[in-house]
Amino acid sequence: MRPTVIGAQPAAPAASPLPAPTVIGGGGVAPVAPTAPTAPAVSALPGAARVPLSVDLQALAERFPQAEPLVLQALQRELARHLPDTMDTLACERLGRDVQQQWATLLDRCLALMAHPTVRTGQRHLTHLRELLNGTLDQAEGRGWQWLRRGGAQKRLQQVLEEAQELKGLLQRAHEELLTVRQGLDQLHIEMADLHVQAMATVLAADVLATKVGAAAQPALLARGLSLSQTAQQIHHQSSTAELTVTDFKTLCHTLHDAVWVQWPGWQATMAAMPDGEWTATQRYLLRDQTERFLQQLG
Repeated sequence: MRPTVIGAQPAAPAASPLPAPTVIGGGGVAPVAPTAPTAPAVSALPGAARVPLSVDLQALAERFPQAEPLVLQALQRELARHLPDTMDTLACERLGRDVQQQWATLLDRCLALMAHPTVRTGQRHLTHLRELLNGTLDQAEGRGWQWLRRGGAQKRLQQVLEEAQELKGLLQRAHEELLTVRQGLDQLHIEMADLHVQAMATVLAADVLATKVGAAAQPALLARGLSLSQTAQQIHHQSSTAELTVTDFKTLCHTLHDAVWVQWPGWQATMAAMPDGEWTATQRYLLRDQTERFLQQLG
């Protein structure tokens, strides 16, 4: 028999855990872990939310009726990058500086291509070719090389053929290099057109933002608008100059191409067929005709 303790209360039985709910599925019964209570979401700090400036395209078109659609679209994207109520003087002074930096880089590339040495080299080769052809034309008309001793004219003719063959290779190389320069200028012309649109959009953005920033920052925006207007004018002017240069390059490339691949084979064949002795009137006529056509092709 166990001794009893007077006054002691019997121990309460341990609470048995509640069974976990089960989910009956196709593969049997699986216990589901109890779900912890969801914590309430943390609320944002009090105050008005700051959002980028958003303006409808129609409203922009009404405000700037002279602006092109591409400029208005770029303006809308530019305005969406800014928070007017947070723009101080320093932020306003930064407006459009990336456009001006891009313009400086594009201008350096453009000037380097326009001053490419192949342009001058190709023109010098054409000048040399004209001199060579004029000398040949004089001989075909009986005006040149008459002072040479007997047989000297034929020797001079052979020198002309050798010199012409060497010049042909130089002209071919100049033509290929000029094609590369043209491609570079064509690409730059596209980039300058795009940058001009962005510059004009930034000029208009400065006008829109000037009415929405604080009074202390407004002078900075007006100054940036003026500076960007000058940049837009420079881009437009240089783009027009580059377009004219591309046209000149196209003319030079066409001249080199026609000289080397169109007129040259016929002239070279005629020169090579000239006899060692005295030239007949027909032979002189054929040589003169081929040479004159060649000179006309060169302009």
